[in-house]
Amino acid sequence: MDADKPSAQQSAHRPTKTLVGVLAVLLLGAMIVLAVLWVRSLTSAAAGESRLVAPLPASTLHPSTAEPSTPSEAPAVNAPAAEVADAGSAAAVSGQLPGSCDQLYSSAMVATLTASNLALNPARLDNPEDDVRFGPADQQLRTVIDANQSLPCIWVTPEGGSGIAIATTVVVVDSAESAQVADRLRSLGFTCVDEREGLRCETQTTSVEGTFGESHFLRDDLWVSTQYGDVPLPAGYTLDIINSLWPLGK
Repeated sequence: MDADKPSAQQSAHRPTKTLVGVLAVLLLGAMIVLAVLWVRSLTSAAAGESRLVAPLPASTLHPSTAEPSTPSEAPAVNAPAAEVADAGSAAAVSGQLPGSCDQLYSSAMVATLTASNLALNPARLDNPEDDVRFGPADQQLRTVIDANQSLPCIWVTPEGGSGIAIATTVVVVDSAESAQVADRLRSLGFTCVDEREGLRCETQTTSVEGTFGESHFLRDDLWVSTQYGDVPLPAGYTLDIINSLWPLGK
């Protein structure tokens, strides 16, 4: 008998082994596909949560897809008389931290925001289990806010789950802290201009995920820090707050 010739028993087992091998390859391929889909779903969920927890510039969340764009709010030195007259539904003392968020916005701005299905500081933000936080993308800026007296005013969808948010924090700062914030904003590449006896700095990026940005205003002992995500900032938003805190002529 030829020693190199396979036996009848070996020939009978060869198709079975081949079939088992093919099935093993197919099973491994299916497992890899499932693993990739699972990882992608976790990544997407994490990205959505990060936008809800802290509205950050898109360049921070999605550096590969974000493109810089012009801020939706063009700085304006003068405001329409009607806008100034209605600034702040319950006017705050000029240049001082207001007692409530109601003093920050004109009725026209409130109408604009509520028409977009946004609510100011809804009860769901007080849920300790959600641990919802808002603030600048930069840690150094957040440290200054955490160290000082502040008033957070947050506009989100009342039912939750959208990721849309506009968050403004009015912070009491001394002259050294104000200069520190201004220097930090410039170093981060914000566009800064002198406006209404103060300094206004902005940045905005747009990606497939939406529009993200920050708007800051420094004057006297106050810092108005705003972040927004998944939605453009309404036209005149920061100026509306400036007019409430520092009415023209005061």
